[in-house]
Amino acid sequence: MGGPPPPPWPPNAFPPGPPQVFSTQVPGASGQAIAALVLGIAGLVGNLGGCCCCLIYALGLCGPVAWLLGHYELRAIRAGVAPRAGEGLANAGRVMGIVSSSLLALQLLALLVWIGVAGFSVVMDSLKQGPKGLPISR
Repeated sequence: MGGPPPPPWPPNAFPPGPPQVFSTQVPGASGQAIAALVLGIAGLVGNLGGCCCCLIYALGLCGPVAWLLGHYELRAIRAGVAPRAGEGLANAGRVMGIVSSSLLALQLLALLVWIGVAGFSVVMDSLKQGPKGLPISR
C-alpha cells in the first residue's frame, strides 16, 4: 500500500514542538513619577510661557508640587517600594520643579518690588499735592 514506514527519530532528538515564548516584562514607571514629570513641564510652561495678563501663570504653581512628588518618588525608588524604571522620570520632574519654583520665586519678588515702587510713587505724588489735593504753591 504505502511503502516502508518512516525512519525513527535519532535517540537524543525530540520532534519539533510549538515555539516557546518567554516573557520578560519589566514593570513600568509609577504614576507618581509620571505625574512629577508632567507637573514639572506644566510649571515651566507656566513660568516661561505666560504674558503679563494671562492665566497661564497659574500653571507655575505646578512647579513646587512637581518638586515634592519627584523627591518622594525618588525616596520610594531608593527604598525599593517603587519600580526603578521611573527613576529618570521622577528625577527630571524634580529638577524641572526646582527650576520652576525658582522662577516663580523670582517672579513673586519682582512683583513685590513693582508694588513697592508703585506705592512709593503714589505716596510721593500725594505729598506733592498738599492736604486737599491742591498743588502746593511756592
